[in-house]
Amino acid sequence: MIFDGNVYLCINHNSESEIIHELEAGNENCLNMLFDNYYRALCVYAFRFVSDGDDVEDIVQEVFVSFWMNKKRTVFSGSLRSYLFGAVAKAAAKFATRRAKIMFDDVEKYVDQFLEELGDYDENEFTRLRDNVYARVEALPEKTKNIFKAVVLDNMTYQQVGERFGITVNTVKTMYYRALKQLKEELGGNAVVLFFILQR
Repeated sequence: MIFDGNVYLCINHNSESEIIHELEAGNENCLNMLFDNYYRALCVYAFRFVSDGDDVEDIVQEVFVSFWMNKKRTVFSGSLRSYLFGAVAKAAAKFATRRAKIMFDDVEKYVDQFLEELGDYDENEFTRLRDNVYARVEALPEKTKNIFKAVVLDNMTYQQVGERFGITVNTVKTMYYRALKQLKEELGGNAVVLFFILQR
């Protein structure tokens, strides 16, 4: 993976214009921070359209590659967050349509509704959501729970998690996405995506 790093960026309205300027200037560190800040949340979001974890990660990484390659030609009519979630939704819906012949109509409306719902959360609501997610994580099967925590809370790579638990990278991915699927079914997709955006 060409994107790496452990710096997390709190992106707000005031910083977006500066971030866009840095991206247009070719600042790869800024791209890395943007990737780190949103990668897992975007993967969870794409998981709504595509059920395979490897495909989900390929889609999100391809969106970032395209974003970087076209950074000087991209026109932002909204926020960076809305652009990224919109791009991932369209790419994932297109992939799912091609693979499974499933049609996702009016993707833009779907994304707008999703982002509007995210904006309705305040700090207290997020605290309750976070506690609820943690409680559901603790209820996962022991091995699945430990793998999920290692990936999400300890920010370990799949390779590192595999080495810690003596399992293959594919097994790590399978168990991680199995946990995501269960959490999404129990809590709702929006809640899980929001958790990944804000829990840093």
